[in-house]
Amino acid sequence: MRRIFLTTLMACLALYSAGAQVILSKDLKPVDSHRYYPRYPGVQGSDDVMYIASFPYTNGFSLQRMYSNQNPFVKFSLKGQYEKFSFVMGPGRLSDDRWKAGDKDTEIVIIKADGRRILDEVVHCWDAPREFVLDVTGVDILEFEHFSGENGVYFGVTKLWKKGQPVVHSRNPLDKIIDKDKVKLVEELRPHLICHRGWSKPITTENWSGIDEEEYISINRVKYTSGLALSASMELGEGISGGFAYFWLQKKFDKLSFIVGPRDNKSSGAKSWLVVKGDGKILLEKLVSQTDLAEVVVLDVTGVNVVSFHCGELENSQFLGGMTYGVVDIYAYKNGCRDIPVAGLSSATKSRLAQLPNAVKLCSTIPPYSVQGIADYNNSYFDGASSHYHFSMGGEQFDEGFILTTGSTFMDGNISSYYAFDLAGEFDYVSFTVGTLSKHRVLGEDRILVFADDNLILDTDVHCLWPNQQFTLPLAKCRVLKFAKPGNGENKQTYLGIGDLMVFRGEPQDSSPYFYHPRPESPETVDLIDYCKAPYFHYVGRYLSNLTNFDFNDCFKNGSSMREAFVMKDGSRISKGIMLETNVPPALVFEDIDLNTAIFLFIVGAGSSISASNVAAATGISAGAGLAGAMAAGYSALNLVGDKGHQSAVAAFNPFGEYETLTFTVANKSEYVEEPILGVRNDPANPVRLMVFADMRLVGDFALSNFMTPTTWSVPINRCSQLVFWLQCGDTRSGQYVLYDMELSKAPLQNVIYPDYRPAAAATVPAAASAPAEDNNILSSQQGDDEVRPAGVNSNASKKKAKKEKKAKERVVWAHPNTISHVNAIDQLVRDVDEVWDLTNVCLDRAYYQSYNITETYVQSQSGRIFKAVSLVNAAGERLNIKDVMAFNEEAASSTTPIELKIAAALVGVPAANLGIISLDGNRMFDYPPVVRLAPKALNQCSADLSQMVSDKQKENEMLQGLLDKAVDVGNIASTDYVLLMPLNRGEKAPDGNTLQRLEYYRMY
Repeated sequence: MRRIFLTTLMACLALYSAGAQVILSKDLKPVDSHRYYPRYPGVQGSDDVMYIASFPYTNGFSLQRMYSNQNPFVKFSLKGQYEKFSFVMGPGRLSDDRWKAGDKDTEIVIIKADGRRILDEVVHCWDAPREFVLDVTGVDILEFEHFSGENGVYFGVTKLWKKGQPVVHSRNPLDKIIDKDKVKLVEELRPHLICHRGWSKPITTENWSGIDEEEYISINRVKYTSGLALSASMELGEGISGGFAYFWLQKKFDKLSFIVGPRDNKSSGAKSWLVVKGDGKILLEKLVSQTDLAEVVVLDVTGVNVVSFHCGELENSQFLGGMTYGVVDIYAYKNGCRDIPVAGLSSATKSRLAQLPNAVKLCSTIPPYSVQGIADYNNSYFDGASSHYHFSMGGEQFDEGFILTTGSTFMDGNISSYYAFDLAGEFDYVSFTVGTLSKHRVLGEDRILVFADDNLILDTDVHCLWPNQQFTLPLAKCRVLKFAKPGNGENKQTYLGIGDLMVFRGEPQDSSPYFYHPRPESPETVDLIDYCKAPYFHYVGRYLSNLTNFDFNDCFKNGSSMREAFVMKDGSRISKGIMLETNVPPALVFEDIDLNTAIFLFIVGAGSSISASNVAAATGISAGAGLAGAMAAGYSALNLVGDKGHQSAVAAFNPFGEYETLTFTVANKSEYVEEPILGVRNDPANPVRLMVFADMRLVGDFALSNFMTPTTWSVPINRCSQLVFWLQCGDTRSGQYVLYDMELSKAPLQNVIYPDYRPAAAATVPAAASAPAEDNNILSSQQGDDEVRPAGVNSNASKKKAKKEKKAKERVVWAHPNTISHVNAIDQLVRDVDEVWDLTNVCLDRAYYQSYNITETYVQSQSGRIFKAVSLVNAAGERLNIKDVMAFNEEAASSTTPIELKIAAALVGVPAANLGIISLDGNRMFDYPPVVRLAPKALNQCSADLSQMVSDKQKENEMLQGLLDKAVDVGNIASTDYVLLMPLNRGEKAPDGNTLQRLEYYRMY
C-alpha cells in the first residue's frame, strides 16, 4: 500500500511541475484568424459540444468557408513552450440541407509551424474522426488553413503538451461498443454519414432524431427490422442518383456479413448496383434486380477503418421507374467469432414455408415478392379475403389469384407483366386456372409463360374466346415460381387471369374444395340473361372505334328498365337481349384505328398451333390439350377479324354446366344495304350465318337475313360452361340482329338433329326466312372460288367439270314436312331415313367425342441418354390409357355395321317411293317429290360419313399401334399404357430451350 501511495504522489508532483493541461482553442487566443469558430464550454455564442462526423467532441474549433473567397485560417502563438500537439480532425455533422448532398466533397487542410508545413491532409466528407499528434517543439506560430473545399473542417480535443507530459489519447466515442466480438452496424455503430434524400434510409425500430427511418423492409416476403433501404431513381435533368451510408469500424473487425435483396415490389424492370467500399476502395460490386432472391454476403474487412454501402447506377428501368433494395442484418465480426454465416441464398423464406401444410393456397399464404404490369398491385392481386373482392374469367368469379396486365409506354415500348413467388424449394406441383378477363372487351390473345427458376415449364397461347383452362405443372422443388405475360406492344391488350392457385408437396390434389366460386340458383327453367346477368364477352366490331362515343351497353339490355330497350324496325321494343352486327371497315379504316395496326387475333385448332415444343419437357402436358378435338368441330375455322379486316360479332355466356337446352328468338332490328355500285344495288337480303357453340362445340347453325321474320330455335347445350353466339362476317356488313327470349332448360331436347359439325358443313336454313330460296344457304354465297383455266382448255368443259365437282362436294341436310304423305312407300322411306340419319349422327357424335393431343416430352436417363415420353392427353389435362383408346376406336368402327344394314334396306324402298309420287294429291304433290329425291342422297351421305369414320379409326389405331411397337423400357423403368418411352431417331435432338427432366422423377401414369 505504501508503494502505491508513493507512486501516485510522484506522478502528481511531476504533473504539477509540468503545469496543467493546455487546451489550444480555450487557453490561447488567436493572433489572427478568418472564419474561425471556437467550441468549448463557456465560450459565448457557441455550443459546448461539437460534432465531428456525427460524433460528439469538445474543446475545439472549426474553420468555415461560408462563401468567402479568402481561405479560412487561424494562427496561435505557442512561444516555443510546447513539445506535442494532439487533436481530432474530420468533417462536421452535416446540416439538414447537407444531409441531402452527395458523398464526393473533399477539403484540404494545411497546418504550418513557423511557416513550415507539418500536415497536409485531405478530409473527405465521409471520413470518420482521425486523431493526430504533431511535434511542435520550439514552434512559435502554429497556423491552420482551410486550403480548399466548400464545407467546414473541425478540430476537437486540441491539447498542447509540454516536455515531460505523456500524450493521452482522446476518448473513443464508441468505446463501449467497438470492443464487442460481434457488432450490429445500424443500431450499435450507426452510420456517421447517410444520404437522406430518400435514396438511403436506416431500417430500425429506434427513433433517430432528424432522420426518417423505416420500421422494416420486406424482402421475398420476409420482414427485416435492421439494415438500410437503398434506392436508385432516374430523375429528369439530374441523371442517375443513389443512396449511401458510412460506418466507422476503426480497423477492429475482420469480417462483415449482410443480406441483400430487392424490396417486395411492383417492378419497373430496373436493376441497380450495390457497391461496398472499405476506406474508399471497392470491396464488392453486385447487380441487384427486382426479381432477385435474398442473398447472404460475407466480406473481408481486415484493416478497414470506414466501410460504406452505395446504391450505384440504375439500369433497364421502364418509364423512368426506380427501385429500392435492402441491405439488412449487417454485422461486423472480430477474428475467431463463430457466428459468421455462410454466403449464399438466404434461408429465411425456407424456414417460414417449411411450417406450412402439404397443400397450400398460394395467393393467400405466399404473396408474390415481385410484380410487374400496368395495373396497380392492389387492383390486380386477390388474396381471398372476401368474395366481394374478385375478378372474373369466363363468366366465373375468382377471389384468389391475380391479373397479368400488359401495355405500352408513351414511347411505344412494351410493358410486360409477371408475378414472382419465392417457394424456397418446398413444393413439387402447382395447379391453377387461366383465362382471359371477363368484360375486358379487348379483342386479342397473348402468351402465358410459367417458369420454375430458370426453366420454362409452360408456354402457350390464351385466346379471348377460349374457355378457362386448368393446368397442373411439376415444380421440381424450384425456388422461384414466376407467371409471365410478354405482351405485344399494342395500346389495348388482352388481360389474363390466373386463379385458384395451389402448391403441393408430393402428388397434387383436387383443388376444388379449397376455393369458393359463387353460382346463381338454378331452377328448371330460367332466362339466360337473368341467370348470367350479362355476357362475359361481347364484341361488336364496328363500335370499337376510338372516334365515336358508342357505349357497349347499347348492344345489351338486361331488362331492368322498359325505357332501355332495342327499338325494332316494326316499332316494337325489346328490353332484354343482346345485339350482334358484323362489320366491314372502309378502306381508310376510320371506324377502328386500333385494328388497322393490330389484326392479330386468329382462333386456331390447338392441334395445329401447339405442339410439345411449346411446352417445356418438365410438364408432360400439351398446353392446348383437349382443345384440338373441340376446335375441329367448327371453332378452329373462325376468325373474329378476317384477312381483310372483316369483323364478326360474338357474345359469350357461362351457364355453369347446369342446363341441357337453350331456346331463343332472333329478329332483325335494322337492315344494312350496301351502297349501289354503277347503279346496281347489291343483294338487300344480305344473308349472314349465326352459329351457336356449347363448350366450343357447334350445336346450332342458322341463316339470317334482312327480310327474316322473328324466328325461334332450340339447341342442345349439353350442360356447357361456355355458350357462344357467333355472327360470322361475310362479304358485306350485316344488319343488326337482336337475340331475346333466351330460355335455359334442364330438360334435354328431344329428337335432336345436331348440326353437322364436320368440315364444309352446310348451314341449316330457318323455315321462317322469307328471302329467296337460293339465298338462304349461306355457304352458297360464300364459296365459289375464282376459276383459273389453263390456256387451250375448252371453257364449257371446264365449267361442266367444276359444276360436277362442286355438286359432289355439296352436303345435304335431311328435312321434310311434319305432315305425312298418305302414300305408304313414301312414308316408310321417310321413317327409314329419319332413323338412319339420327343413328348416324349419334354414332359419329360418340365416335368423335373423345379428343386428345399427343404430347412429346424429352427426358434424360441416369446414363445421360435422351428419350421421348409420349402420352395422349385429354381436355382435362389427364393422360389416357392408349390401349383403352384403341379399344374404343375398334368399338366405334364396329358400331357402324347395323346402321349400314339399315341404309341398304332403306335404299331398297327408294324405287317404290318414286312410283308413289304419282299418287300424291293436294299440296303434298309439291312438298314430297323433293323429299323422295333427297332421301337417297341423305342415305349415301350417311354411308360415306360412316365409312370415313371407320377409315379414320383404323388409321388412328395403326398409328397408335406403331407407337406401342416402338416403345422401350429404360433400365428398371418400363413404358406403361399411359406413357411410352421412345428412343430418338437418328440425328434427332431435343429442341433448343427445352428443359430435360430426369427420367427417374418422371410420372409414368
